[in-house]
Amino acid sequence: MVVALAVLLPLLGLAVWVFVRFPPRSGSARAVRAYNVGVLLVAVAGGAWTAFHFYRTTGQSVDRAWWPVLATLASLLVVSGVVVAGTALRNFVVFAGRRRR
Repeated sequence: MVVALAVLLPLLGLAVWVFVRFPPRSGSARAVRAYNVGVLLVAVAGGAWTAFHFYRTTGQSVDRAWWPVLATLASLLVVSGVVVAGTALRNFVVFAGRRRR
């Protein structure tokens, strides 16, 4: 579990760094800001849903003491994945084009 946490925390940090560091090539500042807020809301909602799913499925089993650990690790993975996918969509699909001036 410690190894998983040692891998997932830097992965989340890298995902957030890429999200912030590489802005899209085009699009108005307002549209980009709205998209960024939407991606972050989806990431937080996905992490919360993952935690609730682990509580609901593992919380009533023999392994009920482990649901917070499993939920935390899975939520870190889900949030990282959503942020990376949102960054790729933002830069290569939604706001693809010429660089802003």
